[in-house]
Amino acid sequence: MPRKELQLPERVRMRALSLGESGRDWLDGLHDQVESLQEQWSMRVGEVLDGGSESLVAKARLGDGTEAILKVGLPGSADLAQESRVYDIANGRGYA
Repeated sequence: MPRKELQLPERVRMRALSLGESGRDWLDGLHDQVESLQEQWSMRVGEVLDGGSESLVAKARLGDGTEAILKVGLPGSADLAQESRVYDIANGRGYA
């Protein structure tokens, strides 16, 4: 199957490059990381969303058809663990 390229927003790409080697490594490995997450979580990643600067954010659909969002943060830049706790507490109410 042909490799689907991720259309990463320019702000995210430039922010990654500003991090030096770790950012370049993140960019180089992003497609494989997304492929791995799709397999691990039985989901399909769709349209990449614009608006942020420190993460890949994309629409996704889980294996059962549930719509979701995939967010993959830049190394050392995005604290997604804290953000994830907030989303868990909100339980889908009031947060994007």
